[in-house]
Amino acid sequence: MSRRYTDIKNTIVSGSSLANPSELPIYNAISLNNTDIGDLSNSIYGDSLIWNGLEWVPGNAIGITGITGYTGYTGYTGYTGYTGTTGPTGNTGPQGIPGFSLSLFDYNYSTNLIAPPVLSGTVEFDNLTLSLANQARISYITSEGMDISIFSLKDITEGSVFRIQKKSNASIFGSYTVSSVILDVINIFVIINFSSFIGASS
Repeated sequence: MSRRYTDIKNTIVSGSSLANPSELPIYNAISLNNTDIGDLSNSIYGDSLIWNGLEWVPGNAIGITGITGYTGYTGYTGYTGYTGTTGPTGNTGPQGIPGFSLSLFDYNYSTNLIAPPVLSGTVEFDNLTLSLANQARISYITSEGMDISIFSLKDITEGSVFRIQKKSNASIFGSYTVSSVILDVINIFVIINFSSFIGASS
């Protein structure tokens, strides 16, 4: 015997507390779309009727899609993590280029071209034309009476730049690259030999 769902619903009391299929009347039911869905005794979890807590409803009926819920609140920003440990010290870099040292002293310029001795407080060259000079001879004692034999003249080495300039006129000068230094010539002066001429005024 087949009956429509609406007829069966009138037979089964709404709000029934039936707990298992054996307590249901045995009917063959026809669903709302007139499809035969068989024995109602197996229909509590089948395709025909299911108890929804209030009443028996078609088990194969698809309900209307509910309204989409509200978007939840954005969560709190997390705490900033701890600062990591300092990494190891890097390797030592390469040795830098040697720095530039500059020392200035007052001397009297001598036009003497003859070999030593050199008078105290004077500097002289082997040629009066600065661009042609190959050697300078310098007294240990400056024109102001300062002895620079230990801490200045002995610092002049091969590759150093030697420059002479007129005190009252910077446009008169001579610059040379040092090739060698002869120290302690009769303990009163040094001889500086030049390997190249850098620049000089007339």
